Amino acid sequence: MDDGGGVATDWNRSGSIHGSFTGTGYTLSNMVIVRATTDYIGLFGSVTTGSLTGIKMTGGSVSGQGAVGFLAGKTVVTVISCSTTGTVAGTGASIGGLWVHIQGL
Repeated sequence: MDDGGGVATDWNRSGSIHGSFTGTGYTLSNMVIVRATTDYIGLFGSVTTGSLTGIKMTGGSVSGQGAVGFLAGKTVVTVISCSTTGTVAGTGASIGGLWVHIQGL
């Protein structure tokens, strides 16, 4: 998803995700998110309750302003057996790989 005149503009982080998500053995390949002026960017922008389990992502890229991670920009939940390859970039603070902010530890 690209807000810079690219292919699609339909991805919209609508706030925090509440609940559990399981990858169920599937792989998400070549995900691209470009949100140059937005914080908390990733497959999930923010996850505040539940768990993330068995999510596998390969290739692709995620970019935003701050708090940018492939899986989540912010998480306060349990993350189990998740993995990713690809690139993560940002222009602000807190740029990570799988996720950035972990609260409650």
